Amino acid sequence: MAMAAHLWQTTLVLAALFVLGWAMRDAPARLTNALWWIGLAKLFLPLPVLGPVGSRTLQPLTDAVVVWEGEAGALSSWLSRATLLLDPAAAAVRARPENPALVQALSVGLSVLWVAGMVLVAARWIRRRSRPSVGVGPVLGDDPDLEDRLEAARAGTGIPREAVELSPGSAVPGVRGLVRPRIVIPERVVRDLSRADLRAILLHENEHRRRHDPLRSLAVGCALTIFFFYPPLWLLVGRLRASGEIACDEAAVRAGIPPAAYASALARTVGLGLLPAAAPAAIHRERPSLLRRRFERLDEVERFVAMRKHRVALALAVAWVGLLSFVPLTSVGGVGPGGRATPPEILPAFYVAPEYPEGARKDGIGGEVVLDVRVGEDGRVTDLRVVEGIADHPEFDESTASAVRQWRFRPANENGRPVAMWVKIPVHFRLD
Repeated sequence: MAMAAHLWQTTLVLAALFVLGWAMRDAPARLTNALWWIGLAKLFLPLPVLGPVGSRTLQPLTDAVVVWEGEAGALSSWLSRATLLLDPAAAAVRARPENPALVQALSVGLSVLWVAGMVLVAARWIRRRSRPSVGVGPVLGDDPDLEDRLEAARAGTGIPREAVELSPGSAVPGVRGLVRPRIVIPERVVRDLSRADLRAILLHENEHRRRHDPLRSLAVGCALTIFFFYPPLWLLVGRLRASGEIACDEAAVRAGIPPAAYASALARTVGLGLLPAAAPAAIHRERPSLLRRRFERLDEVERFVAMRKHRVALALAVAWVGLLSFVPLTSVGGVGPGGRATPPEILPAFYVAPEYPEGARKDGIGGEVVLDVRVGEDGRVTDLRVVEGIADHPEFDESTASAVRQWRFRPANENGRPVAMWVKIPVHFRLD
């Protein structure tokens, strides 16, 4: 149930971010890439875990909102409705299943399938990442000609010498290393590309290194392993990878490589027919659509300029993720964000019966009045609303509200501590 609630909340986040992504379609790729990383962060910020943090830090502020207008607890009422939106299963959990053994067996079965899927996905990802590839060796000291060509291409780029390694294999250029990422360039690329083309490829890979993309790739792999069954994540990861590659292309252009020259270097590197690499790499022959998109983007790279609206969109994305990660959920139907809660109980010594309006009694009028009542941590009624009354007879509402305000409760209890809780109280007026 917690996983279902978390993925439902994540879907709400991603739906909003996909809309913002459409609004940022003319933004530089580094900004759209940041937007997708904000979306991925939501997967690691489960509301069932962080909601109690929000409750302890923000809930005290909600109890005194707009007191001078008689609307104390208005925000808490909104939070109660937000709880139903963000965790619709909370109210349903209250009901006892007709066949608890079947429900338990289903839960165990789904858990086993989930763990088995994670193991398979993790094994596949680790096998691909640990693929024996290139027999990497240092740049210096093996081939003076290769050293001279690589140093000539590297000169003036600001790329440290120790950050570049030469590979005797024929895998595509890439970056490896989680803590100290390094650029891995195969000998064939150094031999066959011109100095200008090699310089362009080095600048692209240096942006991968500067962004610590191997570490980012690990975060993506963890998300895919845990939530492999969640289709919106596949869409998100596709956008992450595409925008990341384009962001590195744009970084090379900003470093001084003309767009046409960079596109030519990219095309020549693709034409070498290099093998795929396990590390994050510049060329992905298995995704020709991404290559086509990168070339098309280079044709009009000058029109993708950062603007205020793009930064506002990113700020809205951060705020939306924060709201749906730390909103202080209130208890709904006896179930709170931290688990099952004990609802308030009326203390018999403080029970006051509503008075039956005398005029309505003489006219034979009866019915039901339903109240939403917020019981504070001290057991007192802190807010009260009539949500259903008897048509054309407000005196029933007044009598009921007047009596309930005098009630005292044993407060709701959650995880061993008293908590405020909204409860629904029906009051029946019958002539018998």
